[in-house]
Amino acid sequence: MTIVLVFLGILALVGVAAAVRAVARDGYRRMPRRTAADRDPEERFTAH
Repeated sequence: MTIVLVFLGILALVGVAAAVRAVARDGYRRMPRRTAADRDPEERFTAH
């Protein structure tokens, strides 16, 4: 059981590291992310 928990922990760390690297690579380059909610303030309240 301990081996399974260690394995899952390593997978979680690898996943978090990959996500952080992806955000650091893309996110800072295109930081002003314009969504429909940004263009139209009422957009987030309307039913889709």
